[in-house]
Amino acid sequence: MTSSQTLYLFLDLAVILGLARALGVAARALGQPAVIGEILAGILLGPTLLGAHLADVLFPADVRPLLSTLAGVGLGVVLGLGLELGLLDGTLYSLMVVMAVVSTALTGPLLNRILPAPGQSGTAAGPSAPADSGAGEGPTREAVPESRGVTS
Repeated sequence: MTSSQTLYLFLDLAVILGLARALGVAARALGQPAVIGEILAGILLGPTLLGAHLADVLFPADVRPLLSTLAGVGLGVVLGLGLELGLLDGTLYSLMVVMAVVSTALTGPLLNRILPAPGQSGTAAGPSAPADSGAGEGPTREAVPESRGVTS
């Protein structure tokens, strides 16, 4: 991990935790559970509301796997505490751990299939067609990133 990645990782964590905390307090002030504000923070920081460009600036592509890994570890810690405190029984704990591991393991490969490679205008499933392209033309070999293991 480079020093730039480390810096972005800690800055990203500060932004995520700070906004989640602030909106959680605001939600409680409005008579809602804090988790409502925390979910809103996640929506605000993601590409859904403010656009993919801002999300790319806040969370560079080389830092996202690190954030995903930390999220998985954090979920494991929370689940472990829930089991130790008797809030979860063994079966529910096991099911949630399996779901966390599977979702964490599949996130990277699925995002690589959905999101375009740097410098590409389309997705791995098919590039954006130019406005003047003819009907029925499929993606060209040049439009599909070679480094992602996708073939046409």
